[in-house]
Amino acid sequence: MSSLRALYLSNNNFSGEIPSDAFKGMNLIRRVYLGNNGFSGKIPKSLASLSKLLELLVQNNKFVGRIPDFKQKDLIANFTNNKLEGPIPSVLSNENSSSFAERFELQDLIRASAEFLGSASSGSSYKAILLSGPAVVVKRYKQMSNVGKADFYEHMRKLGSISHPNLLPLVAVYYKKEEKLLINDFAENGSLASHLHSNRKPNQQRLDWPTRLRIIKGVGKGLDYLYKAFPNISLPRGHLKSSNVLLDETFEPLLADYGLVPMMKKEHAYQFMVAYKSPESAQDDHRLTRKTYVWCLGILILEMLTGKFPENYLKQGKGRNADLTSWVNSVV
Repeated sequence: MSSLRALYLSNNNFSGEIPSDAFKGMNLIRRVYLGNNGFSGKIPKSLASLSKLLELLVQNNKFVGRIPDFKQKDLIANFTNNKLEGPIPSVLSNENSSSFAERFELQDLIRASAEFLGSASSGSSYKAILLSGPAVVVKRYKQMSNVGKADFYEHMRKLGSISHPNLLPLVAVYYKKEEKLLINDFAENGSLASHLHSNRKPNQQRLDWPTRLRIIKGVGKGLDYLYKAFPNISLPRGHLKSSNVLLDETFEPLLADYGLVPMMKKEHAYQFMVAYKSPESAQDDHRLTRKTYVWCLGILILEMLTGKFPENYLKQGKGRNADLTSWVNSVV
């Protein structure tokens, strides 16, 4: 297959070893996605000889041994959650350390230096810097339902298995009956809400209109992926708001706190989660439909266009008095 330009095999259930020379002669290939499978053995050495290779994703597999000696200077790679060992090739030495992370234990998290980021209706968030290098965000949830440990881990495994450029990856979880910990990657540019509503810091990039449009498109793509990945959940993204849209180092949006509706206490969801403040929920005993997605996304777009914060998010229970849609209608 000497004319092949890209190979996308991520998010399947493939297993077994890939022969060392499997990619020999594929000199035009630019992208190889093998992540989130069950591949074992060594990473094929023939990948290192592909001069046009730009992206290589092999995360969340069972690869062992050393990383091949890649020579491609512009290569972007992700080797996380494998069983690799040995030195990192010099070409990849500038990659973020999170691209090579294998696992960490609760004790590693306890020993990490922590910084309080803030609290919300569902719990508190902390930035933790592990001794091994990467920064993660730890969220303590106290409003999750009394779901059993087995059901909790089963659902979290589903969340951890999905992968999309506009979803914040779930790194690890911890279960206690009275509270649960969810650990995610740290987003360098914070939340969309902080850029829209906080005083701009010196040298902080402004959210110009092209950037805002790119953010909205990315959020839409993330929502579409979630709806297809969780067809049995009525609303896999039940808490879409600007503080739950994070921005990476290139200002690409990352949806956070997704897929948690089945884990939350119903009374808490009714009071605080954005989806339950939609018109259909207010009119028909918390009825949620796919239109609720459109409403939540529409509110987010209005927030980005006007710079006004949706005040009804701060109110408990139903009711849309003085919310953003009412304000827009009054202006029209």
